[in-house]
Amino acid sequence: MPVRVCCHGDISPQGIVNKQNTPYFAIMSYRELRNLCEMTRAIGYPRILSLENFRTPNFKLVAELLEWIVKRFDPSATISAEQTTNEQDRVLFIKQAVLLLLQNSRLKLNPRKLYQVSLPE
Repeated sequence: MPVRVCCHGDISPQGIVNKQNTPYFAIMSYRELRNLCEMTRAIGYPRILSLENFRTPNFKLVAELLEWIVKRFDPSATISAEQTTNEQDRVLFIKQAVLLLLQNSRLKLNPRKLYQVSLPE
């Protein structure tokens, strides 16, 4: 059964297009979610992820995952997901994590899409 993931914009053949800033729900299949959970176990993420974690927007989980990934690339990085209580802290955390991953591993992440996981349904 597909799971709804909250995002912004419209789905088109070209991908996600942000036209009117209205929410839509992108669909992640059960298989994609299961594979994500299995991959996190395989790479050594210390917490066991459940498919139920992805039923509602969960910024705390995304922040924990980002912090863990950044620390895997740079153990001396000073980034903390625990201090993301308000909107401004969340934006700064996402920017810092994206910048650290770009500098250390040349991974390009879209900060706007990462932040959107905190939007309510």
